[in-house]
Amino acid sequence: AVPGHRLVYLLSRYPAISHTFLLNEVRELRKLGFTIEVASINLPDTPRSSMPKAEAEETEKTFYIKSAGAARAIWIAMKTLVRRPRVFARGLMAALRLGRLDPGATLYAMFYFVEALILGDWMRARSYSHLHIHFCGPVATVGMLASIAWKLPYSLTVHGPDEFYDVDKFYLQQKVERAKFILCISDVCRSQLMRIAAPEHWDKMHVVRLGVDPNVFFPTQRE
Repeated sequence: AVPGHRLVYLLSRYPAISHTFLLNEVRELRKLGFTIEVASINLPDTPRSSMPKAEAEETEKTFYIKSAGAARAIWIAMKTLVRRPRVFARGLMAALRLGRLDPGATLYAMFYFVEALILGDWMRARSYSHLHIHFCGPVATVGMLASIAWKLPYSLTVHGPDEFYDVDKFYLQQKVERAKFILCISDVCRSQLMRIAAPEHWDKMHVVRLGVDPNVFFPTQRE
């Protein structure tokens, strides 16, 4: 359960042509009484002028992390270092551990660390205390670092299959074991997570399939 039904969805790109199911999920949860704001790492992949009305409305309410710009990112990092040194230190040490002394991996981890500081600063300013993340690639790395730095619980919706092919590259075991709960889109997905996570974490894995609205998507007869 999410305290007060208030949470932030962290997505890699929102809205997106291939992520219509995410838009539907967010909007339906809002109808059920959840207060949800969306943070997206990247800007939308289509111009707002060519988006459907629902997607265009979402762009107005979405926080785009990369749009903060370098100056803003440096300001937030410095502000966190001065005002909340423990937050900064926890995030930095976690990022360095992810780098594993590899220069390339460490560089990417530093970018994710800065994005995590921006995300956590935004969530704290808006009094959100739970983060839900779709997909387990880099977007979940940012979310995990934000969770460690700011001490915010997070949950996951795991899709696969990319992260199953290279568990270490995506830090999948760490992400799964740190998550408060996990939604798996299929039994196969859950079985893959059970393979890499310790048994004490299995009970927090739940199969929730990605359904479709039959009133919108339905078969048509062909002559």
